Amino acid sequence: MATSDTACCADENPICPICLGAFNIPRQLTCMHCFCEHCIKSYIKSKAAKVDDIDKIECPVCQTVVRRPHRITSVESWISRLPINTVLLSISSESKVNVIRPCDACQSRDVMKSAEGYCVDCEEAMCIDCKVVHQHLKATKTHSVVCIEELTRSPQNALKYATAFNCPEHDGEDIKFYCRNHRLACCVVCCGTNHKNCESVLDLKTEASTLLKEEDPGVIIESLKTLENHLNKFTEINKEIINNLECQMNVVTEAIRDLRKKLNDALDELERKLKMDGKVIYKGDMILRQEENHACLALLNSIRNSRAVLEVVNQNGNNIQKFLVTDKTKWQLTSYSDLIHEKFEKINNITLQLKVDPLLQSLMEGKFAKLVTK
Repeated sequence: MATSDTACCADENPICPICLGAFNIPRQLTCMHCFCEHCIKSYIKSKAAKVDDIDKIECPVCQTVVRRPHRITSVESWISRLPINTVLLSISSESKVNVIRPCDACQSRDVMKSAEGYCVDCEEAMCIDCKVVHQHLKATKTHSVVCIEELTRSPQNALKYATAFNCPEHDGEDIKFYCRNHRLACCVVCCGTNHKNCESVLDLKTEASTLLKEEDPGVIIESLKTLENHLNKFTEINKEIINNLECQMNVVTEAIRDLRKKLNDALDELERKLKMDGKVIYKGDMILRQEENHACLALLNSIRNSRAVLEVVNQNGNNIQKFLVTDKTKWQLTSYSDLIHEKFEKINNITLQLKVDPLLQSLMEGKFAKLVTK
């Protein structure tokens, strides 16, 4: 996978739509969208991890369904069957890797061997063994066989090596015809099946120049450039929005810091005030309690004195003395009982509680402020 973080202009360096970096080995899907080999492999593996047997994927760009070739079971084999877009490879300044293409002849027999050469006449890649046989057969010994690496050094040579024009419906078949009725390029198998009843199926080898007059590449290129300009403008607008959002976020962050400072100052002042109020309440209650304790001690001593006098008179006095003191103490007892009962009724335990204002409660619950967008 490419490691570039910034998308470059397509004229300078083609970009992988997944990693947004320069291509290393651009693998092409049937919809003609290309991705780094590592990127598309990771993409397919991520999809395969969700199902037991993956037989198709959707293109990450256009969501076109891409089906797995027949007799292919592993993701690695599937990836190796995806054609390398050698045109992208040849114009990518970051593509400094040795591209491995399988031998076409061996691949047709489900044998995977790396191609060493390419026959320009047969338009087939071949391994070293097939290359030797090819160069010694009477029918093919005069064919022009070149090294694979030579074909990726320029866009012109890369087009000779291109496998990007294979039929998406039939594995191993090249696109050779064009159906006007369906406006669809097809292979010889397609012509005999899907397009056998079509009235206008043209041989691309003889009719390509005529079709080009109807589909001028220059017009398409200009249209693509226009779309690129629109997207570049959209990207610039988005960048400006992101920059503005970052600035606004900085302002909001600073406002939050300022708000936190003010709240901390307010809480510090509240703490100071509450402590002072608490001290006033504490001091007032202490004075009241001390006065009550003093009155209780006075009453307690009076009760003790009355009891002491009555005990002495009861032990040593005559009957008249006993009666008078007992009668007087009896009335005192009633008075003492009333006073004690009154004190127990008035006694209470003061509890200090912090009563939080609803506004402050909202702040603590995170409801005091929120960000809004316009």
